[in-house]
Amino acid sequence: MSQGREASANKVNANEILAPLGQPVSNQDIVQLLQAGWLMGARPKPKRGETDINIHLEGSGLELGFSLAESLPSRWGGARSEGMLIFDVVFFSPTGAPSAALCRDLPRGLQFSTSRSQARASLGTPEWSSPVAVIHNDRWRMGDRMITVDFDDDEAAIEQVVVQLATA
Repeated sequence: MSQGREASANKVNANEILAPLGQPVSNQDIVQLLQAGWLMGARPKPKRGETDINIHLEGSGLELGFSLAESLPSRWGGARSEGMLIFDVVFFSPTGAPSAALCRDLPRGLQFSTSRSQARASLGTPEWSSPVAVIHNDRWRMGDRMITVDFDDDEAAIEQVVVQLATA
């Protein structure tokens, strides 16, 4: 990630945003996000008694989820790590305008214009699909990560993509 990048500067690719997934807040990539002002310069800290916090990056089409390491399975946190880890990243179309998103692409080569059938052709058969007819999403396991794609009502386009650490 480029040092000192401003939120309004050139767009980044999804891999840059996903690079620190599973890393502590002290990781250099996350520190650079904080210094660039994308997280308003504040280190994420959950409220007392809570283990997670999500930070919506205003106007960027991104939301970052952080979890206390000790609340996660030992493969991600537990005794070997302390503090907050970046646990998930949500990519969405800011106010319905994909061109306003901070990222120039979505993970795994997806675009907001990708249909459900195109996503399945690209990513393969999903590990899980929503059994509820009004919710149109699929989930795939990609190594140590899970990717969930939510589609619009007619399944012609993507509404959001969530990439998170696989906990099992």
